[in-house]
Amino acid sequence: MTRPSLGITAMELFACNPFRVLGIAVDTPTADVTLTYKKLLDMAAKGDTADYETPYDFDFLPPFSRSEKDLKTAYAKIASNGYRCFAFSDPIFSASLNIDDVMLNLRDISCYDCFLRCYMWLITNDRDFEEPELWIPLCQYIDKMIMSSPEQWDKYFDHRFPQDMLDGSMSALRSFYATFCDIILPEASSDQDHPDSPFLPVHSESTHSGFHAYQNIPSSNQL
Repeated sequence: MTRPSLGITAMELFACNPFRVLGIAVDTPTADVTLTYKKLLDMAAKGDTADYETPYDFDFLPPFSRSEKDLKTAYAKIASNGYRCFAFSDPIFSASLNIDDVMLNLRDISCYDCFLRCYMWLITNDRDFEEPELWIPLCQYIDKMIMSSPEQWDKYFDHRFPQDMLDGSMSALRSFYATFCDIILPEASSDQDHPDSPFLPVHSESTHSGFHAYQNIPSSNQL
Protein backbone atom coordinates (compact mmCIF):
# COMPACT_ATOMS: atom_id res chain seq x y z
CA MET A 1 0.00 0.00 0.00
CA THR A 2 1.27 3.45 -0.86
CA ARG A 3 1.93 5.89 1.92
CA PRO A 4 -1.34 7.68 2.73
CA SER A 5 -1.95 11.37 2.23
CA LEU A 6 -3.15 12.94 5.47
CA GLY A 7 -5.24 16.04 5.98
CA ILE A 8 -3.69 18.99 7.78
CA THR A 9 -5.11 18.10 11.21
CA ALA A 10 -4.35 14.38 11.03
CA MET A 11 -0.86 15.27 9.81
CA GLU A 12 -0.33 17.38 12.92
CA LEU A 13 -1.76 14.84 15.37
CA PHE A 14 -0.32 11.67 13.85
CA ALA A 15 2.79 12.46 11.80
CA CYS A 16 4.02 15.46 13.83
CA ASN A 17 3.02 14.06 17.20
CA PRO A 18 5.66 15.20 19.73
CA PHE A 19 6.02 11.69 21.17
CA ARG A 20 6.87 10.43 17.69
CA VAL A 21 9.33 13.24 17.05
CA LEU A 22 11.10 12.58 20.36
CA GLY A 23 10.88 8.84 19.75
CA ILE A 24 9.43 8.00 23.16
CA ALA A 25 6.47 6.14 24.63
CA VAL A 26 3.50 8.17 25.79
CA ASP A 27 4.06 6.96 29.36
CA THR A 28 7.77 7.77 29.50
CA PRO A 29 8.73 9.20 32.93
CA THR A 30 8.92 12.99 32.90
CA ALA A 31 12.62 13.08 33.79
CA ASP A 32 13.42 10.69 30.93
CA VAL A 33 11.47 12.87 28.49
CA THR A 34 13.69 15.80 29.36
CA LEU A 35 16.86 13.71 29.12
CA THR A 36 15.86 12.42 25.70
CA TYR A 37 15.02 15.91 24.51
CA LYS A 38 18.38 17.30 25.63
CA LYS A 39 20.23 14.40 24.03
CA LEU A 40 18.45 14.86 20.70
CA LEU A 41 18.90 18.62 20.80
CA ASP A 42 22.64 18.12 21.24
CA MET A 43 22.66 15.60 18.37
CA ALA A 44 20.68 17.97 16.13
CA ALA A 45 23.16 20.77 16.78
CA LYS A 46 25.88 18.45 15.47
CA GLY A 47 23.74 17.27 12.53
CA ASP A 48 23.55 13.72 13.87
CA THR A 49 19.78 13.10 13.99
CA ALA A 50 19.21 12.20 10.32
CA ASP A 51 19.95 8.52 10.94
CA TYR A 52 18.53 8.38 14.45
CA GLU A 53 15.82 5.70 14.66
CA THR A 54 13.44 4.61 17.41
CA PRO A 55 10.66 2.00 17.72
CA TYR A 56 8.19 4.90 17.67
CA ASP A 57 9.07 6.26 14.23
CA PHE A 58 6.04 4.55 12.62
CA ASP A 59 7.19 4.22 9.02
CA PHE A 60 3.59 3.84 7.83
CA LEU A 61 3.09 7.56 8.51
CA PRO A 62 4.49 10.45 6.45
CA PRO A 63 8.12 11.33 7.22
CA PHE A 64 9.18 13.89 9.80
CA SER A 65 12.42 15.54 10.86
CA ARG A 66 14.32 16.00 14.10
CA SER A 67 15.82 19.42 13.46
CA GLU A 68 16.50 21.69 16.43
CA LYS A 69 13.33 23.64 15.61
CA ASP A 70 11.22 20.49 15.35
CA LEU A 71 12.57 19.12 18.61
CA LYS A 72 11.91 22.38 20.47
CA THR A 73 8.37 22.47 19.06
CA ALA A 74 7.77 18.86 20.07
CA TYR A 75 9.03 19.41 23.61
CA ALA A 76 6.75 22.43 23.98
CA LYS A 77 3.75 20.32 22.93
CA ILE A 78 4.51 17.24 25.01
CA ALA A 79 2.17 18.18 27.88
CA SER A 80 -0.89 18.40 25.62
CA ASN A 81 -3.47 15.67 26.15
CA GLY A 82 -4.58 16.23 22.57
CA TYR A 83 -1.32 14.74 21.33
CA ARG A 84 -1.30 12.15 24.11
CA CYS A 85 -4.52 10.77 22.62
CA PHE A 86 -2.60 9.78 19.49
CA ALA A 87 0.65 8.39 20.91
CA PHE A 88 1.59 4.81 21.72
CA SER A 89 2.92 3.23 24.89
CA ASP A 90 4.17 -0.01 23.31
CA PRO A 91 6.21 -0.17 20.09
CA ILE A 92 4.67 -3.56 19.27
CA PHE A 93 1.77 -1.59 17.81
CA SER A 94 3.99 0.30 15.37
CA ALA A 95 3.90 -2.49 12.77
CA SER A 96 2.13 -1.70 9.51
CA LEU A 97 -1.34 -3.17 9.15
CA ASN A 98 -3.51 -4.35 6.30
CA ILE A 99 -7.28 -4.47 6.20
CA ASP A 100 -7.40 -8.04 7.52
CA ASP A 101 -5.19 -7.07 10.47
CA VAL A 102 -7.56 -4.24 11.33
CA MET A 103 -10.56 -6.56 11.22
CA LEU A 104 -8.84 -9.01 13.57
CA ASN A 105 -7.82 -6.24 15.96
CA LEU A 106 -11.35 -4.85 16.06
CA ARG A 107 -12.69 -8.21 17.17
CA ASP A 108 -10.67 -8.02 20.34
CA ILE A 109 -9.47 -4.54 21.30
CA SER A 110 -7.26 -5.38 24.23
CA CYS A 111 -5.87 -1.94 25.12
CA TYR A 112 -5.82 1.73 24.11
CA ASP A 113 -2.85 1.18 21.77
CA CYS A 114 -4.82 -1.52 19.95
CA PHE A 115 -7.78 0.83 19.55
CA LEU A 116 -5.49 3.63 18.39
CA ARG A 117 -3.76 1.63 15.67
CA CYS A 118 -7.17 0.72 14.18
CA TYR A 119 -8.45 4.29 14.44
CA MET A 120 -5.31 5.72 12.81
CA TRP A 121 -5.37 3.10 10.05
CA LEU A 122 -8.94 3.94 9.12
CA ILE A 123 -8.41 7.71 9.29
CA THR A 124 -5.34 7.47 7.06
CA ASN A 125 -6.39 4.70 4.67
CA ASP A 126 -10.18 4.98 4.36
CA ARG A 127 -10.85 8.70 4.14
CA ASP A 128 -13.81 7.98 1.81
CA PHE A 129 -15.40 5.62 4.36
CA GLU A 130 -15.62 2.67 2.01
CA GLU A 131 -15.21 0.09 4.80
CA PRO A 132 -18.32 0.42 7.02
CA GLU A 133 -17.79 -3.09 8.36
CA LEU A 134 -14.66 -1.71 10.05
CA TRP A 135 -15.95 1.72 11.04
CA ILE A 136 -19.06 0.35 12.74
CA PRO A 137 -17.30 -1.85 15.34
CA LEU A 138 -14.72 0.88 15.90
CA CYS A 139 -17.44 3.44 16.59
CA GLN A 140 -19.24 0.99 18.86
CA TYR A 141 -16.03 0.68 20.86
CA ILE A 142 -15.71 4.47 20.96
CA ASP A 143 -19.22 4.48 22.44
CA LYS A 144 -18.01 2.26 25.27
CA MET A 145 -15.03 4.53 25.88
CA ILE A 146 -17.14 7.67 25.98
CA MET A 147 -19.79 6.09 28.19
CA SER A 148 -17.26 4.55 30.58
CA SER A 149 -17.27 5.44 34.26
CA PRO A 150 -14.16 6.54 36.18
CA GLU A 151 -13.84 2.99 37.52
CA GLN A 152 -13.36 1.80 33.91
CA TRP A 153 -10.84 4.42 32.77
CA ASP A 154 -7.85 2.29 33.72
CA LYS A 155 -9.18 -0.35 31.32
CA TYR A 156 -10.03 1.89 28.37
CA PHE A 157 -7.29 4.53 28.75
CA ASP A 158 -4.40 2.43 29.99
CA HIS A 159 -0.75 3.53 29.96
CA ARG A 160 -1.49 7.13 28.96
CA PHE A 161 0.70 8.67 31.66
CA PRO A 162 3.95 7.90 33.46
CA GLN A 163 3.59 6.89 37.09
CA ASP A 164 5.07 10.19 38.27
CA MET A 165 2.05 12.01 36.81
CA LEU A 166 -0.52 9.81 38.55
CA ASP A 167 -1.16 11.13 42.05
CA GLY A 168 -3.99 8.79 43.00
CA SER A 169 -6.66 11.46 42.57
CA MET A 170 -7.54 10.43 38.99
CA SER A 171 -7.15 14.07 37.94
CA ALA A 172 -4.80 13.15 35.08
CA LEU A 173 -7.12 10.45 33.75
CA ARG A 174 -10.15 12.72 34.20
CA SER A 175 -8.47 15.41 32.12
CA PHE A 176 -7.42 12.89 29.47
CA TYR A 177 -10.93 11.43 29.29
CA ALA A 178 -12.43 14.90 28.76
CA THR A 179 -9.93 15.68 26.00
CA PHE A 180 -10.54 12.32 24.33
CA CYS A 181 -14.29 12.93 24.26
CA ASP A 182 -13.84 16.45 22.87
CA ILE A 183 -11.55 15.31 20.08
CA ILE A 184 -13.21 12.05 19.10
CA LEU A 185 -16.81 13.21 19.45
CA PRO A 186 -17.41 16.99 19.60
CA GLU A 187 -20.79 18.47 20.41
CA ALA A 188 -22.98 18.97 17.37
CA SER A 189 -23.03 22.68 18.19
CA SER A 190 -19.28 22.88 17.71
CA ASP A 191 -19.74 21.95 14.05
CA GLN A 192 -22.26 24.76 13.66
CA ASP A 193 -20.07 27.24 15.50
CA HIS A 194 -17.06 26.20 13.43
CA PRO A 195 -18.32 25.41 9.90
CA ASP A 196 -14.77 24.77 8.70
CA SER A 197 -14.26 22.03 11.28
CA PRO A 198 -13.36 18.68 9.67
CA PHE A 199 -15.95 17.03 11.93
CA LEU A 200 -19.01 16.10 9.90
CA PRO A 201 -22.15 14.87 11.68
CA VAL A 202 -23.46 11.52 10.57
CA HIS A 203 -27.06 11.23 9.53
CA SER A 204 -27.85 7.85 11.01
CA GLU A 205 -30.77 6.31 12.83
CA SER A 206 -28.34 4.62 15.18
CA THR A 207 -28.50 5.74 18.79
CA HIS A 208 -24.80 5.06 19.24
CA SER A 209 -23.05 8.34 19.97
CA GLY A 210 -19.83 6.92 18.60
CA PHE A 211 -21.27 6.80 15.10
CA HIS A 212 -20.53 10.53 14.86
CA ALA A 213 -16.89 9.46 14.62
CA TYR A 214 -17.73 7.57 11.44
CA GLN A 215 -17.17 10.76 9.47
CA ASN A 216 -14.95 12.62 11.92
CA ILE A 217 -11.35 13.72 11.78
CA PRO A 218 -9.87 15.41 14.87
CA SER A 219 -9.95 19.19 14.86
CA SER A 220 -6.67 20.97 15.58
CA ASN A 221 -8.40 23.64 17.71
CA GLN A 222 -9.29 20.92 20.22
CA LEU A 223 -5.73 20.14 21.25
